[in-house]
Amino acid sequence: MARPDFPKTLDQFQAQFRDEAACRGDLAACRWPDGYHLQVYLDEFTFRFNRRRTPMAAFQTLLGLATLHGPTTYDRRYASE
Repeated sequence: MARPDFPKTLDQFQAQFRDEAACRGDLAACRWPDGYHLQVYLDEFTFRFNRRRTPMAAFQTLLGLATLHGPTTYDRRYASE
């Protein structure tokens, strides 16, 4: 989504920002041109908040996930190419 053009005259301004909802829509398009990614932000915040008192928890979680999977072979890695 591209940023909307800013009006150059008073008539264009009044036409583009005719009410409060139009102003909010234009501000949202300027602030979040690719749309909202609220769930991603909430997931990241939750992850960090839950581990704020144990800084090694993230590393231990990552290490634990890595041990669940076997090694990836060269043939398996480049089989689709």
